[in-house]
Amino acid sequence: MNLSCKILLTIILEVCFVKLHAQCNGCNDPQVRNFTTNATENDGSCKYPFTDFNPPFDFSLPEIVTESSSLVFFRDRLWTTNDSGGKPVIYALDTLTGQVVQEITVAHVKNVDWEELTMDHDYLYIGDFGNNSGSRTDLKIYKVLLNEIPIEKKDTVHAGIITFTYPDQKSFDRNFNHNFDCEAFVATEDSLYLFSKNREDQQTKVYSLPKQAGNYVADLKTTFDARGLITGAAYNMEENELALVGYVQNIYTPFVWLLSEFQSDDFFGGNKRRIDFPNLISVQTEGICFVKEDKMKISAERSRTTGARVFDLDIARWNDLSYKPERHKHSHDPSMQIVGKPESKAKLTLLLCNIPKGSYRIDVTDFQESIIKQFTIEPDRLHGKSFEIDLPELVEGTYSISLISSKVMLSETFVIE
Repeated sequence: MNLSCKILLTIILEVCFVKLHAQCNGCNDPQVRNFTTNATENDGSCKYPFTDFNPPFDFSLPEIVTESSSLVFFRDRLWTTNDSGGKPVIYALDTLTGQVVQEITVAHVKNVDWEELTMDHDYLYIGDFGNNSGSRTDLKIYKVLLNEIPIEKKDTVHAGIITFTYPDQKSFDRNFNHNFDCEAFVATEDSLYLFSKNREDQQTKVYSLPKQAGNYVADLKTTFDARGLITGAAYNMEENELALVGYVQNIYTPFVWLLSEFQSDDFFGGNKRRIDFPNLISVQTEGICFVKEDKMKISAERSRTTGARVFDLDIARWNDLSYKPERHKHSHDPSMQIVGKPESKAKLTLLLCNIPKGSYRIDVTDFQESIIKQFTIEPDRLHGKSFEIDLPELVEGTYSISLISSKVMLSETFVIE
């Protein structure tokens, strides 16, 4: 082999070596314990710890939209609809006061069970696919040109119609424990994606549909264990992020799934972080939308115990490593701190301060949110006192302990090495 061939071979090998090391798959989120330091391609392996949060209240919804079931952000306004039996009207809300500032009627259609709004660059899509009893054979999506919606006044618009069926639904007998309800969908560049609300198994199925008007059989893409009922979805096309809102069946504890780093329509193939809202128990969250890159709004319809309202959700605290939340903590605020280094099959010591008298639930969970230990305590007011619990045998990993009541929710993370 002459010298020029040796040089060429060396260059080829070096290029291949660089490419091999440049394309390393793993978890590329440094916020988690299984972060792969040299990962350049995310493979969806990030394992997030139990995360709970108390989203701040924004405003109450007026009486005309107390059955709010959807949410999109368009022309600096929030838009919503009422669900089953409501008028075929889209309502625009002022983002500061929550008051209705515009009403758009969709001509010649009925609101059988409008459950969701989504949009792309050209159209607003209305999901008339609520199917509580599992017996509907008239599932529809209406599409309205955005530029036909006037800027200010009340008006009537016309809509194209997409009708569809599910490929895996064989029975249409009335049954309220089934997997063919739907309250969430998003629009991508070329398709609509529906996320089912499964009362039977609390998973969600993903179906795709064309965006053109017509009659279709939806394409079943995949199933995901949502561990709850999915009631709304929002897609940030620029950042390739998807958010799913819902609540745990029967106890109505809300949550949001934040999905990112996925490829194409493999929504559950990237990072999957779940945020639970234990302080909002009995709040029936229904709608969700992006208003800015990391700012979201969540709507809840009126329930037996709470009124219809909107909450803020700033997801920068989980997406942006440089995020520093504003702190208004005072010395009299309730607090919980883990003392010392926790060990498997040992006592975990908590320092509790300013804990009011009452009944509290304590949850110990792993990073998959499986409950390892759960019990209740009913202390007198605690301040500066330690509290010990016996830990079961734990494998190496990240765990969380939460102190939960109707007024207090505190959580701390600990690691067993």
